Amino acid sequence: MLGRGNADAYVALKINFVPHHSPYLIMYDEEGGEGPQEGWIDLAPLSYEGLTELFSEKGFKRKDLL
Repeated sequence: MLGRGNADAYVALKINFVPHHSPYLIMYDEEGGEGPQEGWIDLAPLSYEGLTELFSEKGFKRKDLL
């Protein structure tokens, strides 16, 4: 069974749920720093399909498709 929002369906995608805060995607580089070219991506306006598309565009792979 998948967790909240199916986030655990993706390889290397970790979610930190913060109550009362808007959801943002923050991408990190290999050294663990925030990637300067990415910034924070606001996830609030995205639908489930929009999130799936965004994660695909950013290179996240679904575990069930490997």
